[in-house]
Amino acid sequence: MCIAPDYIYINKKIKATFINLLQKTIQDFYGDDPQKSPHFGRIISEKHFDRLNTLLGSCEILFGGKVDRAQRYIAPTLVNEPSWKDPIMQD
Repeated sequence: MCIAPDYIYINKKIKATFINLLQKTIQDFYGDDPQKSPHFGRIISEKHFDRLNTLLGSCEILFGGKVDRAQRYIAPTLVNEPSWKDPIMQD
């Protein structure tokens, strides 16, 4: 089950602090390498992996973004200010 938020609105004054805290929280949850964590799930199929990987390809990635198709792994990823017209916001 995916419980990740689709997007977050945040005041620009606290954006950098929020990103740093989010990165720390992800590391606290999954360790230095989430790909090795037994608690971090994988994408259900190669078809869905490819779709998600394509969506990430059109974004500015602030954090994460590591992918491994053989394991259907996509790291916890934070993208920067996509527009409503970007494919990742349309899907």
